[in-house]
Amino acid sequence: MNFMKASFLIICLTSSLWAQDRRAIKRQISDLSLRMDREAPYSDADTEDLLEARDLLKEGLILIAGQGGGGGDFKLCINYAFEQYKRQYSSSAALERAQVKCKNVVDMKVLEFLFEKHKRNQSAGGAMDLATSQSDRSVKGKVELIEFSYDKHSRNTSSTSAATKAVTNARAQKRNRGTLACFNQYFPIHSRTNSSSVAMDKTSDTCSRF
Repeated sequence: MNFMKASFLIICLTSSLWAQDRRAIKRQISDLSLRMDREAPYSDADTEDLLEARDLLKEGLILIAGQGGGGGDFKLCINYAFEQYKRQYSSSAALERAQVKCKNVVDMKVLEFLFEKHKRNQSAGGAMDLATSQSDRSVKGKVELIEFSYDKHSRNTSSTSAATKAVTNARAQKRNRGTLACFNQYFPIHSRTNSSSVAMDKTSDTCSRF
């Protein structure tokens, strides 16, 4: 078998496996949808959990419709990141770096907040690298949690460290709705006997259990 034939067979096999994988994922989505349809009317979940489930389903529908990636936010991210990277790299290198790094970004508000905090201790490029790596799907819609946590951590540590700790706190939360209220309720309790940063970590642990 010559090289061209072997290469062609590999491409065909890879494409077939990729197609099978996509079909399997679509079946799983359909199965989950049917199960949701059966169980939702009889759910005993509280209102906050139901609202969270509704929002996640809306997000899933956007992704299935092909509207979740490569659209306006992706282009906004590239434009924003490019402006920061070109302070440190050539225009061509800055654009290429922005395109690669923005593939990870899901929430522009989180990205912008984190960049502003990281650049206090980092170069423009280093700050953007950190901000893009931390603005993934795990913190989507959690900018208020990150802002709250950052404020508490920044009282005891550097801006970059505080931003990173704030992201960790936000990622630990299973849901967005109601968590900011939880932070506000339990932080004062933990802060009575701990430093602000330690109290914030303890508050995050407390709220992640609900």
